[in-house]
Amino acid sequence: MAIADDHLDVSGDPRLKAARADVAAQVAIDVPVLRIEPLDTDGRLLRLQAGPTAHGAVTSRFVRLDVALVRLDVLTASHRVLLASTPLGTVAPVDGWEAQETVACGSAEESVLADRLPDSHEWHDGGWNLAFQSELSTDLAELEAAAARLASVASHPAALVAGFPGHPLAITGLTVHEHRAADVPTVEWSSWHLYPGDDPHMVTTTTVATRQENQS
Repeated sequence: MAIADDHLDVSGDPRLKAARADVAAQVAIDVPVLRIEPLDTDGRLLRLQAGPTAHGAVTSRFVRLDVALVRLDVLTASHRVLLASTPLGTVAPVDGWEAQETVACGSAEESVLADRLPDSHEWHDGGWNLAFQSELSTDLAELEAAAARLASVASHPAALVAGFPGHPLAITGLTVHEHRAADVPTVEWSSWHLYPGDDPHMVTTTTVATRQENQS
């Protein structure tokens, strides 16, 4: 199949769909691969949980920003982010994590919406105002582009990228950075959940967390 065929709509032809999956399997993606099978195999089952959860992380990274300490967790094709305002020089939250976000196939009772991942949601936690957005894509070319981008940032100290066995595009990735909006300390993170399989799709999320100076 020619590369230009990546833009074809193959939703109605299983032969072309399979051919595009073969092309994706040949894409050279260099990310750390965990020796664990992903438990989450369908991004449509992901749910947002705001607050503490009991999920176990399979890999984590602490990111020390000027305005906060952040822990990025990959939870077998899902993720969790923990956030706390801590003095510079500390390597752990002084009074515990102030805000938490989990996107995983968890209990519907604990989720913001029981039946789906919300397109957008806002909540307050530990003095932080959090604004969440998500998007679902079924475009295989977008999965390939996201995988290439995640491979390019996999070694960055403010990113956490993990691949899973079975397919080079089975990847979960997180990045985080800080900035100031109207002189308010702001932490922003994004996630990519790639599900290549027989039904290629990807879930992406972005969360912006702001905290007033007098709350720190």
